Amino acid sequence: YEVFSGLAEITAGYLLFWRRTALLGALVGMGVLLNVMAINYFYDVPVKLFSTHLFLYAVYIAAPDLPRLFGLFALNRPAAAVDRPPFWRRFGWSSRAVAAVCLAFVSMITWFHVSDGISMSRTRGVFAETHALQGIYLVESFTRDSLVDRENEDADRWVRVGITMPSLTTIQRATGVATRMLMAIDTTARTVSFYDRGGQPPGTPQFEYTEPESGVLALVGTFEGKPTSVVMRKTEVDALLLGRGFHWINEYPFNR
Repeated sequence: YEVFSGLAEITAGYLLFWRRTALLGALVGMGVLLNVMAINYFYDVPVKLFSTHLFLYAVYIAAPDLPRLFGLFALNRPAAAVDRPPFWRRFGWSSRAVAAVCLAFVSMITWFHVSDGISMSRTRGVFAETHALQGIYLVESFTRDSLVDRENEDADRWVRVGITMPSLTTIQRATGVATRMLMAIDTTARTVSFYDRGGQPPGTPQFEYTEPESGVLALVGTFEGKPTSVVMRKTEVDALLLGRGFHWINEYPFNR
């Protein structure tokens, strides 16, 4: 779905480069961006204004043709072609020169985004190497300032930790609140620190970590100013939507 929606967005963008296909690009963009807006609004994704602006841009580009489209689809009237000569004809430019410049510009934009996407995928995408520590962990033991497990306040006690190499982690407390944080890890010295996004890593690492057995991570150190010890075990979480396969016919709804 992610690849499909991305290709739809790219298709709409390419169609906007040429006046003959600009209307089609605007209509495709309106459909794609309306879906993006719905996802952002209903799932509280923090790019609502940007996606709304892009949708309105697409509406603005299609606006001169909306009366013709309304007549065609709503009133069953024929839509006459509109003569829109390219603006470069006013300046006497060569069509070949304009095509070459346009192709060069489109190629440059394509190369920039493709190379940037490949670079990002190698660091934290599909081409990134999966580190042994990466995963979701359930906390089996939590000790802070001599208080063990449930003796701690729910706002302090960890229950689940997600580690995304090389620099992100999510710590969920017993209250249910999950906090995304940055992570500074040294796999050689076997130390790790968690700190607020936008902040700086502490000068002294917060934890030393060990792996008592496969899939178990033990942290010992000082966190939020108090001595803290955490033992957590990695859980194997399969991606249900990606792993169950494809079925043309389902005898029963697969509701989970």
